Amino acid sequence: MLGATFLIPTIICPAMGATIAQTGQVMSTIFFVSGLATLLQTSIGDRLPIVQGGSFSYLPSVFGIIFNSELQAIEDDNDRFHATMQTIQGALIVVGIIQMAIGYTGIFSSCLRFISPITVACVITAIGLGLYGIAFTGVSQCWTLGLTMIG
Repeated sequence: MLGATFLIPTIICPAMGATIAQTGQVMSTIFFVSGLATLLQTSIGDRLPIVQGGSFSYLPSVFGIIFNSELQAIEDDNDRFHATMQTIQGALIVVGIIQMAIGYTGIFSSCLRFISPITVACVITAIGLGLYGIAFTGVSQCWTLGLTMIG
């Protein structure tokens, strides 16, 4: 959990044109939100003792936003970082509302009988293979950090 939470901002922030200080702020934010989500889940949620963290499943769509031609056309790195971050935040808010609506209406429960562990394994493998190029490029640049994240 710690490695993933640290690695997500390390991967996406340089692509958005962030400075080291902005990357640090994003890391601080993800740690704070992970702690808040963990506290809410363990106190008023289902009370399972698990730690919440960032998810790699959103990275392909986040990179789709980051490499949007309109956002890449912004020349100033600071302005591009802020515009990209606002776009990503808006997209995550919309997706979160849609997921809550699907969960509360019970629409997904009728589809659950078609989802087996084999389906989940294929989806997780596809996400991992989609991020393969980014991950191993990052590992080759810093072996000590890369081996820590892998192990």
